[in-house]
Amino acid sequence: MIGRALFHVRKARALAQFGDGPRAFDDLAKAWALLSDGITTRDPAWTWWVNECELTWHEAMCHAELGDWRHAVDLFWRTVDLCPADKPRGRYIYLAHLLEALVTLRAWGDAESVIDDVFGYVGEVGSARTAALLRKVVEHVERAWPAVPSSFGDVVKDLGQLLARAS
Repeated sequence: MIGRALFHVRKARALAQFGDGPRAFDDLAKAWALLSDGITTRDPAWTWWVNECELTWHEAMCHAELGDWRHAVDLFWRTVDLCPADKPRGRYIYLAHLLEALVTLRAWGDAESVIDDVFGYVGEVGSARTAALLRKVVEHVERAWPAVPSSFGDVVKDLGQLLARAS
């Protein structure tokens, strides 16, 4: 059943990317229903990672892809809360997406608290995709420069330099 849930998640993401929110969320609801049945002996061993945290992240991504950043932020926060501390790769990815959403909303204060957590993972976790997302966040902040509080702007510059050194 988890394999079918993954099919619905991928379909939902594609629908969201094409702007079809109602159908995307219908497929996400199907994925949630299948996930609630739990992993069974009929599911492949590699489905161990399909859980509430992962599905919440995909739901957040659907909202972000549809431009509903406020709802995405709430779900990204939930994803970070659900991710165990002993899963640094997951936490890094989820924090980076949360940071992107907060910067998109220009929620500088919340973004500043999240960026502090991101720093700890930059050198620890090797993820080209996450580093690329964070570079995009740095560029977004640079484009918004006059509206950015100087303390946050300084931290973002530091993040950009750290990312450059880590690559």
